Amino acid sequence: MVVKSPEMRIPWKPIKMYCFRILFCVFGVALLVIHLLSSIRYSSYRAVVDPSFNVIEAIGELNKNIAAKPDHDKTIVANMKDDEAFPNESFQNRNDDMIDDNKVQEFTRNNKGNADTYATTTTAEKIEASKEEVQHIAFLKVHKAASSTAQNIFLRFGWKRNLTFVLSPAKNPAGYPNIISLRESLTNSNILRPPPGKHYDILCNHVFYNYNAFRQFMPKDTKFIGIVREPFELYKSILNYFKPRYIFKMIQGPHPASQFLRDPAKYEPKGKSSNSWTRSRMAIEYGFPEELFKKYDKAASEKYLEKIGHEFTMVIIAEYFEDSVVMMRRLLRWQTKDILFVNLNVARHKDESELTKAYDRDFYRNYAKLDYDIYNFFYRRLREQIREEGQDFDDELLAFKELRKRVQEFCALPAAEKAQPLEIPKTSWGEQFAIGIEECKDMTSGEISFITRIRVRQYGSRDI
Repeated sequence: MVVKSPEMRIPWKPIKMYCFRILFCVFGVALLVIHLLSSIRYSSYRAVVDPSFNVIEAIGELNKNIAAKPDHDKTIVANMKDDEAFPNESFQNRNDDMIDDNKVQEFTRNNKGNADTYATTTTAEKIEASKEEVQHIAFLKVHKAASSTAQNIFLRFGWKRNLTFVLSPAKNPAGYPNIISLRESLTNSNILRPPPGKHYDILCNHVFYNYNAFRQFMPKDTKFIGIVREPFELYKSILNYFKPRYIFKMIQGPHPASQFLRDPAKYEPKGKSSNSWTRSRMAIEYGFPEELFKKYDKAASEKYLEKIGHEFTMVIIAEYFEDSVVMMRRLLRWQTKDILFVNLNVARHKDESELTKAYDRDFYRNYAKLDYDIYNFFYRRLREQIREEGQDFDDELLAFKELRKRVQEFCALPAAEKAQPLEIPKTSWGEQFAIGIEECKDMTSGEISFITRIRVRQYGSRDI
């Protein structure tokens, strides 16, 4: 007789509970580790951008925060030494007034494998570390690109500090005291020598860009600033302001500018590209190689842009002027007061009826390819620079826009109502200051009259 053993049952319910508890513990430990690593990364970032931040103290704070956690979790942070976190640099002893580029590069090389641990400082933060404002500026003043408004910022900055400007002789081939040259870069023959015992500090008058020429006459630590404008808008502004004879005298009919765009080569001036106001004028003034105006080469254009991209600290985008000057303030370590502005040299009674035919914008885009290359390149670069700054940049920009409106409204008041200056309190981005009658006069001064004042103070005569 066979006796059947009783059926064995597996205790699934207790097993499920134990598995659930194990998963729950693993999940909790994972969250804790992620939190600790995030805190460590933040500490690393703080140490890079803030020399006063003490890593050891930060680790101590982390230890306090996890005192109630299991011992094996504590060891993640408690065992970390300063020399393990930053093996090749002592950030507590860094010089607040200067960044040593060689040490930064060495530190980056030695910690190449720890890219996720070490945050990269922004361009503005690296420049900001020296705490001293930049006073040596070469501004490429491009025709009809909101450059007079930008130039006024540099004129005021230099005037208040009695800096030395690069000026042409009062009587020059261009016929205007605010123009150095419409056909070439700086030379010994088209600029005045600096006064005895001084050197040039600021260049902001019209002249073509050439890196070697700019470097020959400007101090070694000069920062290059440029400006660009959306090409078709610049084209229309040039037509309205200069009214080129090769378009408006040679072409008959109601829409000469539109007809010009259908066959530009038929009407463009012969000879060098600098003879033209409409053949990618920005590229002409940025010194693009002459052969690119004869035959467009995308690769060669991009190569030249990469070159000047390294040479210019930043380029102002006319359509994003406020964004640009706030970024410039950070890069040059200036005060908010230094970048205030009112719009200058804006053409009145614009008549753009010559450009009302369909597809003009498309025709110009196909014709002025170099200008579109420039604009797109520096537009993308400005957006990248701004993204690096984070939310604080947006906060400053909003505050600056509001402040600029207040200043513009104040400066528009009658003189009697400006007797009491407009007081601006200190902010995170600038010291306290006041705007009075003199500041309003400087911001609204025409460039020729302003440069004449500078010429008289710098050389003792308006006729030199």
